[in-house]
Amino acid sequence: MEGENDELIVIEDDFVVSSVRCPLISLGRLLHKGWTMRPNAMAPAGVNLVAPDQGCEIPLQFKRNNLAVFAHIRM
Repeated sequence: MEGENDELIVIEDDFVVSSVRCPLISLGRLLHKGWTMRPNAMAPAGVNLVAPDQGCEIPLQFKRNNLAVFAHIRM
C-alpha cells in the first residue's frame, strides 16, 4: 500500500485466500501489534494509520461505514 508520501508500505499478515473484491485486514490486530491512529485533516477519513516505529503513515478512507486503505495484495 502507499503511505502519506507515496512510499511503498508492506504489511505482512496471514490471510484466507478467496475470490473477493474487498479483502479485509483486521484493524484491531494491527493496533495490538503497535500500530496507532493519528488525526490528519488531509486524509479522506480524517485519520492516518501510523506504524509502530513511527516511520510511515497510511491515510485511511471510508468505504461505507468502514475504515479502508488503498492496497494491493501479493502472495
